[in-house]
Amino acid sequence: EEREKNRQKALAELERVSDSDTAETRVQILVTKGEVLRDMGRHAEAIEAFEEIIKLNEEGIEAKAEGDALFQQLDEAMADGREDDADAIADKMEPLLAKLQFAKLQEHAVMGMHLAIAETRENLQDWDGALDVYKWKAMAVFEYDSNDCPRNFTAAQQRRMFMGMSRCLYHKEDYDGSIQLGEEAIQMNRHFPQVHKYVALSQKANGDKEAAVQTMARAVHYETPWDDANKKNVLDIYENMKNDIE
Repeated sequence: EEREKNRQKALAELERVSDSDTAETRVQILVTKGEVLRDMGRHAEAIEAFEEIIKLNEEGIEAKAEGDALFQQLDEAMADGREDDADAIADKMEPLLAKLQFAKLQEHAVMGMHLAIAETRENLQDWDGALDVYKWKAMAVFEYDSNDCPRNFTAAQQRRMFMGMSRCLYHKEDYDGSIQLGEEAIQMNRHFPQVHKYVALSQKANGDKEAAVQTMARAVHYETPWDDANKKNVLDIYENMKNDIE
C-alpha cells in the first residue's frame, strides 16, 4: 500500500513537470512515467508514454528536414536582397525550433523505446503485438557501420531483442524459433539473468528434456554470479527439469 502511494505521488509530480522546455528533461520524464505506469500494471498507458517519445523524435526529424529547406531559401532571399521574403521565411522557421531539439535524441535511445513498448506488450500477453514491434520497429531499423559494428543500437539492446522474441515465440509454441533466437542471446551474454530460461523451456516443450536440463545446467554455472535471487531461481528450474526426467 505504501509503495502504491509512492507511485501515485511520483506520477503526480511527473505530470506537474511534464511540459519541460528541454528535450532531454521531457524525454526523461516520459521514460520514468512509462516505467512507473508499467510497474503499476497500467501497461496501455505506459505504452502511450513510450510512444510519445518516438513521436517527438519523428516530429523533430521532420522539422529538421523542413528547417534545412527553409534555411536554404532564407540564404537565397538574403543574397538577393529580398528582405520581405527573408522575414516571411524566418517566421516559418520559428515554430520549428521547439521540435528541432527532439531530432537530436540518440538513436539507441529511440531503439530503447521500441524495446520498452515490445516488452510492455509482453506484459499484456500480446505476443503477436510484441513480435511485430521487435521485428518491424526494432530489428528492421538496425544499422551497421562500414566495420560491421552497431551504429544505432547497442549490443545489449540486440541481446534484449533476441530474448524478447524468444519469449514471444515460446508462448506462440514456435519452439524451434524460440531456441534459435534464445541461443543467439546466450552467445552474446551468457551471464545475463534469465537468458537460458526460454531456450530450456522450448527444448522441454519440443520433447528434448535432456537438452533442457543441459541448458539449465549451463545457466546454473554461468548466469549472474552476483545475483543470489536469480541464482536461486535458475537452480529451482534446473532441479525441477532434472527431477522430471529421473
